Amino acid sequence: IATYNDPKINDHHLYIKNLDKGIYDLKAPQYKKITLDLGTFDCNAKVIGSCGVDLQRINEKYLCKKHRYVYGVGKESDSQKNLFSNIVKIDMDDHKHKIFHRENHYFGEPVFIPFDKKDITEDNGILMTLAIDESQKKSVIIGVDASNMQEIFHAYLPCIIPMGFHGHFLEDHV
Repeated sequence: IATYNDPKINDHHLYIKNLDKGIYDLKAPQYKKITLDLGTFDCNAKVIGSCGVDLQRINEKYLCKKHRYVYGVGKESDSQKNLFSNIVKIDMDDHKHKIFHRENHYFGEPVFIPFDKKDITEDNGILMTLAIDESQKKSVIIGVDASNMQEIFHAYLPCIIPMGFHGHFLEDHV
């Protein structure tokens, strides 16, 4: 779960009027693993890694199962100006992270799409995301290889599409 030490994100940080003024002074969120003992109902939270990440997703074949990888958007440190300027992969086993970054790009929630639905390798797929290229003033769809966090493709759109917070891949409708 992504957690913020400051509740201001809910107050005004994501208001368009503040984003237009360049007000992005949120601290990086912490990513925490929450465990609940179903016998005692004890709840424990542990910070995972050093990279702030939000809008996190996993390979949906691992929903409600033990999983190793989490993907999201974030920033590497509080010194980085913009909140959603990276796509992040967190390894829940060793707590390390990998980052995909494109200069002047701001990313929406990455959606994991498996390369082969029969493959059981957890990170064998593509992360699809909509981004805004600030320098081109256009939206771009970007595909990143989830295993190595390298760009596979990008496709510019003729305009800026407003960012949404969530995306979905509906395999049965492809």
